[in-house]
Amino acid sequence: MVFLKLLKGGTVKMKKILSAILTLCLLLVFTIANVGCSKKVNVSSATPKKVNVSSVTLSKNEEYVTLGKTFALMSNISPSNATDKTTSYSSSNKDVAIVDQNGNVTAKAIGTAKITVTTKDGSFISTCDV
Repeated sequence: MVFLKLLKGGTVKMKKILSAILTLCLLLVFTIANVGCSKKVNVSSATPKKVNVSSVTLSKNEEYVTLGKTFALMSNISPSNATDKTTSYSSSNKDVAIVDQNGNVTAKAIGTAKITVTTKDGSFISTCDV
């Protein structure tokens, strides 16, 4: 009924109304198609920033150990988000005490030794007297 009334008013009015309806439909279609796609995403190939070691400490700085017994030293690297936390352990006197690369120290003979942990990054050290 509405269309018949519009036709009486002339074809010019009808063309304008149909053109407006078509424009609104196209606008709606393009709006729906672009939902969720309006934000740009920047993709970067930059490598993460390296965080350098600033210090290392051992869980003990002195330990008396019975011959043949083993105890564990734990290293603590700062900052906690350092990129390279690699460490190495060494003994100043392997006849008295040996240490593995996990910080496990074993007494081999009576005497004294200094166990040292060294960071790969920065060569920071901490020691424990055994």
